[in-house]
Amino acid sequence: MATTLPDLGPADADLRGADFSGCTFAGIDLRGRPLAGVTLADADFRGVDLRETDLSGAILTGATFADADLRGCTITNALLRRADFSGADLRGTRFEGCLLDDARFEGADLTGVAIVESAVRRGQFRGTSMVRADLRASVFDHADFAGCDLSDAVLKEASGPEASFLRARLHAADFATSVFPRARFVEADATRAVFSEALLDEAVFVRATFRAATLSGASLRRADLSGCDFSGAKLSVTICDRATLGGAVFAATTADMASFEFADLQGARFEASDFVFAVLIGADLRGARAQSTRFHGADFHWARLDGVDLGDCATAEARMPV
Repeated sequence: MATTLPDLGPADADLRGADFSGCTFAGIDLRGRPLAGVTLADADFRGVDLRETDLSGAILTGATFADADLRGCTITNALLRRADFSGADLRGTRFEGCLLDDARFEGADLTGVAIVESAVRRGQFRGTSMVRADLRASVFDHADFAGCDLSDAVLKEASGPEASFLRARLHAADFATSVFPRARFVEADATRAVFSEALLDEAVFVRATFRAATLSGASLRRADLSGCDFSGAKLSVTICDRATLGGAVFAATTADMASFEFADLQGARFEASDFVFAVLIGADLRGARAQSTRFHGADFHWARLDGVDLGDCATAEARMPV
């Protein structure tokens, strides 16, 4: 059971090494207090003002920060497993090198937050605002970002096998060189997002929007991209081997030297796009519509083109099905 915290002493008191596990801090002014290196496991900070507080190296396993104000807080190399930040104000807060597995952030304001080089396995972010968040090089295995606004967020070199971005807003988010295999991006809006050289094998992007997005060099082997809109997107050298792209839209899309070996492109639409030297060996394009698209040097060997009219397309030097 949580107990009331005794007098902390002067505001600049060095509390490093102190143990206040299970204590409640309700009504105590902690703004700017040095709490680095303090043990605060299962502590209760609900509604507490922690602005500009230094919690570096603190042990905060199971701590509750619901509705607390942590703006401008510095949290480096802290242990925060199972911490609850529900409804907290984390604008501009910086987590670096922290362990945040199973932490909860529902209802929190994470605008401009930094969670870098940290582990947030199974983290719960559903429906939060993470606009301009810096999430570089962090681990988000099985994390839930469903319905989040991650516009302009940076996830370079981040990883998150089986993470969920269901219906998330990813406008201009940067996923370059990230690793999110088997992640779920169903109906996500990735307009102008960057996925250059990202590893997204077996991820699910059904009905996602990639308008003007950059996926150059990304790996999407066996990914489900059914019904995705790639209008104005860049897919040069992207690997979509054995991916499902039925009903996908490629309008003014650049996919030079991209690979779609044995991909399902049934009913896909190609309009004024560039698939120069694209590899479509064994691809299933039955029922696809192609208009004013350049397939110069493309390889259609073993592809299925039943009902496909390429008469309006440039196919010079293309290798057609046997």
